[in-house]
Amino acid sequence: MQIKHKVILSFIVIIVIPFLLVGYFSMRHASDMTKTQVSDALYRLAKQNGMTIERTLDGMNNKTLKFIDEHFTEDAKSPIDLKSIDESNYNTVSELISKYSLDGTSYVLYARRLGENQDELPFEQVKSGLIFASKDELPDFYEESVKLRGTGIIRYVSFGNSLPTICYIRAILEPGNTENVLGVLYVTNLEILLYNDIWSSQIPSGSGVYLLNDRSEILVSMPDRPRGEIMELPQKARLPVTGQETLNWNRKITFFAHIFQTKYDTKLVYEVPVKSMIGEQESYQRVLLIVMTLCFLLIAGYLVYLVSVMLGPLRKLSRVAEKYEPGMTFGIGKTTRRKDEIGKVYESFDRMTDRVNQLVRERYMLEIKQQEMELITLHTQVTPHLLYNTLDSIYWLAIDKDKPELARMVKDLSSLLRIGLSRGRELVAVRDELQHIQAYVRLQLERYNHVFTVHWVIEEGVMELLTPKVILQPIVENSILHGVGKMDGEGEIWIRIDSTEEDLTFVVEDNGFKAPDPDMLNRQLANGEGGYGIRNVDRRIKLHFDSSYGICYSARSGGGLRAEIRMPLRKPETQASEGST
Repeated sequence: MQIKHKVILSFIVIIVIPFLLVGYFSMRHASDMTKTQVSDALYRLAKQNGMTIERTLDGMNNKTLKFIDEHFTEDAKSPIDLKSIDESNYNTVSELISKYSLDGTSYVLYARRLGENQDELPFEQVKSGLIFASKDELPDFYEESVKLRGTGIIRYVSFGNSLPTICYIRAILEPGNTENVLGVLYVTNLEILLYNDIWSSQIPSGSGVYLLNDRSEILVSMPDRPRGEIMELPQKARLPVTGQETLNWNRKITFFAHIFQTKYDTKLVYEVPVKSMIGEQESYQRVLLIVMTLCFLLIAGYLVYLVSVMLGPLRKLSRVAEKYEPGMTFGIGKTTRRKDEIGKVYESFDRMTDRVNQLVRERYMLEIKQQEMELITLHTQVTPHLLYNTLDSIYWLAIDKDKPELARMVKDLSSLLRIGLSRGRELVAVRDELQHIQAYVRLQLERYNHVFTVHWVIEEGVMELLTPKVILQPIVENSILHGVGKMDGEGEIWIRIDSTEEDLTFVVEDNGFKAPDPDMLNRQLANGEGGYGIRNVDRRIKLHFDSSYGICYSARSGGGLRAEIRMPLRKPETQASEGST
């Protein structure tokens, strides 16, 4: 791929695509925030309108209670006796009831005909006041209201040939005998008040506000829908609860807010298409995204132009570089007259070819030396194998010559070398380390003619744990050289290996005749001073595990020196997992 294509691709991948993605997700996030905020605002508005409607219905409820208190209770100020009404006083009572017809509503009291003198009383043309009717002439929901014994209900009612209307219906009980119903009060044209309550709300276009009764019949709506129509609602909105939800309804994502009013068994429902909530904002965001895309395309085109102007000479240099082979000389720096960066690149390329030619010659010499080193390495790899075989031959010769002490020493020396090399492994089992130090101790006991004693305290279960190899030998060597090697049989060395849940510990103690200075020894370790063997062990432990592990000296109780090697507990499977990493 050419450089200009890489530059353009990099510009698109590093700048254009991330910027567009950030813009896209930012706009999506802004849309979600807008949806949430508008939904919450509409839900609060629905609650406020629900409270307004409830206050309207409370007012209607209180007015009907006041009407009953003033005319149909034992303490009524202006009692009405429906049994005594005839043609002479009918109009007076009817006008008294009609006076309550204010704010667009009408009060109509329906009572059953109680006698022959009431047969001729009008009822068909009356829109308010008192109406006597036979059982067959009673309006809808009369019997339902009677069964509720004075509890108000809201229903969609049709009176004869009149247009249907929304009514607040309440039965009037006989004073002193609540089992007897005198009549049922209908407050008609309630939709006028309720419509004013929902009309005050400001909702997005395409939305609907509906007030339903307990039968899900539409009482009032905006925009207008046929009153009394059963409205289909989502499952949650059909329940007698207050809440909100957004779901796919009639193939549109729609927000529903439903305010249930327990007191009157009514429900105010807001149905708002989500698209209408954020429609203008999404249109603006799409336009903005298109403009941004066009701007980036213009920038990309300009970038192509600049790249072509700048990289034309470099393409010429690229063709020259393709023909170059080590040893060739071009002298293009001398023929180029440009003084800008491109000219400097030409001159640099000329100098580079000279240096490459020189490096080729140097590499040739290095390859010869490397081959010589590989030969030397092969020889050094053969030496341990020959040494093991030689020691093994000496061992069997000593056995054949009846020299068991010499054979044991040769075998111990062979074990020392074999475990020390360990086929290149850094971590070995405690069992191997123990065999190594035991072989070393046996050799030293023979060398010093058993002038000291070694005690072994090995905890059960530690043999298969892992440890860096050859860590005890330098410490035991120091104990012999500086402690017990010259004590004529009184010297003692204790070698302990134990473990906890987290750590593996090696302890070497001696009763050497010299007064030790543990603080000085610890300082020497910290400063990288002291014997090479001890420093090597401490450094390997710290590098392999952590600087908090390693060797620590302290005075032994009863005289002598105590050296402790602490490291984290490692099991064989841990080493396998580390090796595969």
